[in-house]
Amino acid sequence: TPRNDKEKEIAAATTERNEETKKPLAEFFEDETIGKIFYDAKAAWHILKKECVALRGTSFDAMVAAYLLQAGTRVEFDHLVISEFGEEGLERKAESLLGLANNLSEKISEISKEQNLVAQPLSEEWNMGRLFSEIEMPLIPILGEMEENGIRLDVAAFKKLSDELGAEIRTIEKKIY
Repeated sequence: TPRNDKEKEIAAATTERNEETKKPLAEFFEDETIGKIFYDAKAAWHILKKECVALRGTSFDAMVAAYLLQAGTRVEFDHLVISEFGEEGLERKAESLLGLANNLSEKISEISKEQNLVAQPLSEEWNMGRLFSEIEMPLIPILGEMEENGIRLDVAAFKKLSDELGAEIRTIEKKIY
């Protein structure tokens, strides 16, 4: 809360400036025809949702791609930039994001081609490229909504499943010992 006239003036100017910049930014982020490259599009989705702006047209998420390519390893932005471009890449983060997107996209394409050669029938249907573009990328807003709203669990069904698994584990333990 502004405490004096100067703070009130600054607050009013900031609000006015935010509203002035919000419209063109909202138009950009909501335009599905403009492809957008992110590192962690889900985080951007949350931020934009708070501003009542829908995120559409996400064409690439470097974090999702890195996770697919290097599951179980570090996928933090700085770590990815250093591993792809060295320490100097950190000085130009915007350029590094574009470079990461290109490099990771190429790696996904290469692996998809290799999968097609190795396991022809299966991989023609599903390869890493399709997994990335048709499963992982469309999941970003769904997972964002789930994080925002939570999910409903059938507690009774989970209790029943827990009891059944517990009984099965005890049976297996008896066979082992």
